[in-house]
Amino acid sequence: MIGEAVLVLQTILPRIFLGILAGSLIISSPIFRHITKYSVKFFKIRSSAAVAAFFADKAVGLSVLAEMYKKGVINEKEVVIASVLGLLPLSIRSTFLTLAPVSISTLGFKLGVSFLTIELLSKFIIAGIAYSFGRKITMSTETIMDYRNEQPVFSSLLFALKTFFRVSLIISLTVLLTAFLINSDNFTPIDERSMLILAGAGSTLAGFGVAGSLLSEGKLNEEVVLILLFVALALHRAVEAVRYTVPLNISLFGYKTGARVAALTFLANEISCIIGLVLAHVFVALRIIWGQHLYDI
Repeated sequence: MIGEAVLVLQTILPRIFLGILAGSLIISSPIFRHITKYSVKFFKIRSSAAVAAFFADKAVGLSVLAEMYKKGVINEKEVVIASVLGLLPLSIRSTFLTLAPVSISTLGFKLGVSFLTIELLSKFIIAGIAYSFGRKITMSTETIMDYRNEQPVFSSLLFALKTFFRVSLIISLTVLLTAFLINSDNFTPIDERSMLILAGAGSTLAGFGVAGSLLSEGKLNEEVVLILLFVALALHRAVEAVRYTVPLNISLFGYKTGARVAALTFLANEISCIIGLVLAHVFVALRIIWGQHLYDI
């Protein structure tokens, strides 16, 4: 019922707000700035400053890369490698700011943490492969450029409020719409699994909202939801590439280099989703062996 959906929103939205606020404060804290600083020293590559800049935002990281590329500090191969490495700090940042508070609030602690763990692990694997592959051609003992991730507390609070407004709008609309479709006798255009995949393909946050509603209604179990979320995530990466990543890369690097960098970064993102999907199946298989739930898919 719609009334039950409203009660769900009253429960999860305060948790989401507190989670986003905490994540935003962590990102702006001195501890996180030290993490950014040491990440530059750890990677020891000419584009390490740009990789660290991805902690701030994708556009910031790519802008630093474009500046280094235009100045001849790095070549096209190094741009690609740094862009793929940047997927890890991007994932860490999005986990703290939105994914953790939203997924745990909508899916529950265990399922939410399971999704986040698999997602981060897949990004670590991709980053490790990229670093191993590109270490020889990008290795440098000196820092060519510097980047500091500094953000005032007031700016963090303002960012948290803006993020919460956007997230709460998406979550509220998807939860209410899902409740309407589930309880409608005359309007069921698609099944529950397709509903989750389509919602998640358009927006990961919307996918969480639909998944939470389907779980609370008992339409899908946790194992099915976990796997479908990674299917939806793979589709969402394609949507994101078309509407944002490709235009951004072309505008910064030019048509030829930008298209190539965007294509290879998209490929790395999709491989990460495939790794996540495999890990999700392994996780589900282990739960079956332990006899916690039936694998109904």
